[in-house]
Amino acid sequence: MFMGHLAQAHPLLPSLLQQVLARLAADVEALKTRACGRYPLEGDDLFYLVQEGLTALPQTLQPEYHEAYLDIQLLLCGQEWIGVGPFDVPPPKATPAGTDLFFVPGLEPSHYLRLQPGDFVVLYPGELHKPLCTLAQPAFVRKLVVKIHRKLLAPVAV
Repeated sequence: MFMGHLAQAHPLLPSLLQQVLARLAADVEALKTRACGRYPLEGDDLFYLVQEGLTALPQTLQPEYHEAYLDIQLLLCGQEWIGVGPFDVPPPKATPAGTDLFFVPGLEPSHYLRLQPGDFVVLYPGELHKPLCTLAQPAFVRKLVVKIHRKLLAPVAV
């Protein structure tokens, strides 16, 4: 997991993620008004979703993870809290909820991050997260979720 802001450089991220973030930063104003939906960047391996919705109290939402895709969740409008972690255990048995979407009932995130417009979170395959949370009243958000298939991700040298 990595959190940052579009206006900052992120030299420690893999090259592909830096390129995607630079492209988003260059197009952020247009993205704020783009119609909701799915937009290809490289077919089914690299695409983004423009989404709108209301945040909700964390106890009304389920944590999730993905096996095949990395997410870059970029907030365009509003304020969102996103639950992340725990990081020390693999996700337990999950309920498939769609293509590459697994809900994990009964497990709560260990941390919450506050996102404001321009903030993003990179979530690697298998990392538990609970998006669209609020700690107060539900509110409108507009966000972009970039999906990058794990086969495009180079192994990280340690």
